[in-house]
Amino acid sequence: MRRIWLVTLAAVWGLTLWPSPAAAGLFRHWETAAYWHQDMDVSEGRLYSAGLMFGVVADLTHWERGRLELHLDGLLGGYGDHARGVEMGLVPGLRLCLTRWGVEPYLEAGIGPSYNTLHIPALGMSFNFLSYAGLGLRIPLQGGRHLELGWRVRHISNAGLDERNHGVTSSQLQVGVSFTF
Repeated sequence: MRRIWLVTLAAVWGLTLWPSPAAAGLFRHWETAAYWHQDMDVSEGRLYSAGLMFGVVADLTHWERGRLELHLDGLLGGYGDHARGVEMGLVPGLRLCLTRWGVEPYLEAGIGPSYNTLHIPALGMSFNFLSYAGLGLRIPLQGGRHLELGWRVRHISNAGLDERNHGVTSSQLQVGVSFTF
């Protein structure tokens, strides 16, 4: 089972590192980030997770002092502490970037499907929806690269598909790098 997760992680990482020429027409840059989060509402004990996000970004609109971006983020992470498991997801989102200063502050939100192997009463089932809202900074580096620092409040829930639907809300920190192509 561990080998399947490693092969999947390597494939997603590889596809993100070498975007196709066709994708370059729509997507402005790709990004990768490491994340860590801790739940804020699981009563059985603390639930921690860490993982990697990979994404591609397209500009939806651009104006003098900002832009609106479409993000398509894939994620792969592992849970620990009182429950152990793996989480995978493909989560589209919107990001509003302000470009007036040297650094770019941003606000973001998104929702998409996720799957995890956790067996905790708060989730009810393995198929869920992951939603988030966050803020962060994109700091320009050399050669079209950016350092990204962000914070998100995220919620995983099955949207009423199971009778158990409390969900898990957590606070997430992330550090990443984006590359313009």
